[in-house]
Amino acid sequence: MAAREPIGRRYHLSGWQSLLFALTGLALVAAGWIAWLEARSSAVSVSWVQHTFQVLLESDALLGALADAEASQRGYLLTDDPEHLKPYHAALPRVRESFEALRRQTADNAEQQARIAQLDPLLTRRLGSMARTLEHARKAGPDTDVLPSEEGRRAMDEIRELIGEIRTQESELLRQRLAVRDESLRDTPRYALALGALSIGVFGALVVSINRTIGARAAAQRSALESEQRLRVTLESIGDAVIATDVAGRVTYMNPVAEALTGWRRADSRDLPLDQVFRIVNEFSRDAVESPVSKVIREGGVVGLANHTLLIAREGSERPIDDSGAPIRDASGALMGVVLVFRDVTVRRQSEQARERLLRAESEREIAQGASRAKDEFLAVVSHELRSPLTAALSWVELLRGESLDGAQRTRALDTIERNLRQQTVLVSDLLDVSRIVAGKLMLEPVATDVATLVRDTVNDQRAQAESAGVALRHEPLLPVIAMVDPARIRQVVSNLLANAIRHTPAGGAVEVEIAANEARLDLWVRDTGRGIPAALLPHIFERFRQGDGSALREHGGLGLGLAIAKHLVEAHGGSIDAHSDGEGKGAIFHARFPLQQPGSRAAQGGAGAEKMRRSGTPRLGGSTLLLVEDHADTRDAIEVLLRSHGARVLAAGSVAEALAWLESERPALVISDLGLPHESGLALIERLRALDRDRGTRTPAIVASGFASAEHRRAALAAGFDAFLAKPIEFTTLLAQIVALLAR
Repeated sequence: MAAREPIGRRYHLSGWQSLLFALTGLALVAAGWIAWLEARSSAVSVSWVQHTFQVLLESDALLGALADAEASQRGYLLTDDPEHLKPYHAALPRVRESFEALRRQTADNAEQQARIAQLDPLLTRRLGSMARTLEHARKAGPDTDVLPSEEGRRAMDEIRELIGEIRTQESELLRQRLAVRDESLRDTPRYALALGALSIGVFGALVVSINRTIGARAAAQRSALESEQRLRVTLESIGDAVIATDVAGRVTYMNPVAEALTGWRRADSRDLPLDQVFRIVNEFSRDAVESPVSKVIREGGVVGLANHTLLIAREGSERPIDDSGAPIRDASGALMGVVLVFRDVTVRRQSEQARERLLRAESEREIAQGASRAKDEFLAVVSHELRSPLTAALSWVELLRGESLDGAQRTRALDTIERNLRQQTVLVSDLLDVSRIVAGKLMLEPVATDVATLVRDTVNDQRAQAESAGVALRHEPLLPVIAMVDPARIRQVVSNLLANAIRHTPAGGAVEVEIAANEARLDLWVRDTGRGIPAALLPHIFERFRQGDGSALREHGGLGLGLAIAKHLVEAHGGSIDAHSDGEGKGAIFHARFPLQQPGSRAAQGGAGAEKMRRSGTPRLGGSTLLLVEDHADTRDAIEVLLRSHGARVLAAGSVAEALAWLESERPALVISDLGLPHESGLALIERLRALDRDRGTRTPAIVASGFASAEHRRAALAAGFDAFLAKPIEFTTLLAQIVALLAR
């Protein structure tokens, strides 16, 4: 077999073949050039992707360093343990290193450089704020609570916002650059195959070109894999927990922090439903919280976890968490899955709770101080209001003792003493009523009462006071309105409202009382043209001890109890009361509403008859023998003189024993007794009296006249056998009317 000659010697290229070869050579050169450009483009796109990942990593590192510094600072502030400051000092240089690296890496981006320029002073402010807080804590000492400054918190919020903007732009750039990289990697083999077809005659050269292109692509893939590996390492090392899922909600990735918080190992959680690994419930209701995956897929964007969310770990432990879930999208924007970033906020929650306790303690301390001031002011007012009328009464008593007063002066002295003693009676009664209200022992005794007549009589009782103050008192009478109410307490409500209106109306002004009634309700209005009620005081006008002016220079007297007592009495009747004023100098309106509980006709007649008897004249006692049992000598002597002045024969006793001695030898027509007696009470006396009555076949009327005036004392006295109960101080006309009524019965 003859040897073959070299090809170049056996074949000679024709002209068109040479031209074709030349064209093929040019195509081959073009193929090599285009392949080189594609490889370079791929390398550049990969480089930009790496650059973007580096910017994101540096922004994470910057936030992580700041978070470490803040956590260390909070730990020191909460525990005063210097060991907690080691991470703080270690984090400070990392903050600056990460910031400078971020500045260098974004040097080609004018928008990012503008944000970096804004970030620089904010970092300085935040670090300075933390340093000042720590310095203040060191100076204040270990027993002083030091809270982070509001300036530092605002700076940190602005830092997070700026870094978020940086990350947002870099994420967009990353998406664009990944798209460019993927497009470049897709186009490269197309060009290679197309040019390979054109250069089929030079297969070897084409193979070289394809190998070169493939090598560039492999390099790009290796670079991308390295970038992904670096990202994975970053996620493994950050302080927040991270869980990634696919679009079906199955776990694809967990970093070590997520493993620690959930109690699940990465290998065990792989492909499990997120709800099984990431169990979250509401802290208070214990209801399950909607899966973040569902919310992200439904809303298509970043979502925050619900407030007060508890993460239940695999072994059952619970811890509060917060943060967010976000979609994972490919270069085309299609949803690939969801990433959850969350953290344990137990320490932060404890810090917030400690701060809330401090604020609450401060608020309670201020309230207590205010109450203490109010108490001191009230005690000063009580002292003044009790001493002033006593001083006036005692002064006139001294003048009366001197017997140097003429008839007019003696009358003036007696009027002054009576007026001041009545004022004392009102003050003491108000204090006792408030005491009963606070103790919940103020009871009502409803009887059938003509409320319209009661209001009219109360208005008439206040006319003298109004005239002395130069105030016109107006009232339009109403037809009788019979209802089941406590007449004494209704009279007290009207008196308190009128006294308040007259006190705060200057001379020349007017006070108007109006009532209206229907089948269901009685309305009472007290209007005045006085000084009005300041807007700041109006919501507190019915509070106990509350006055417009509690100082020593206040214009009006009183204890500030009348309106509070009136409100309680109205509400005890099932009604309501409110006040209105257009401001200072524009008068005030008090409006009380009472539900009407209509009595039967018989009760109504009884009530009307009692009212008629109360308004009748005072008869004489016609020589009736009365037994008076009172241990207070001055009170006993005064009542004895008054009873004798109306024709009664009075047997006086200072104790139960003395009273029983009288009863053995006398048969009084009526007994008047105190409850609080030495050695034995008035209840013991009434028991002995009723035993004597049973033996004699009689029933002696008996009246209690006692300073123990609560509803319990009244019920006990009446249950023991007394026929009537009068509370001290006693109006003599009331006592006399009660004696006459019982003797007549």
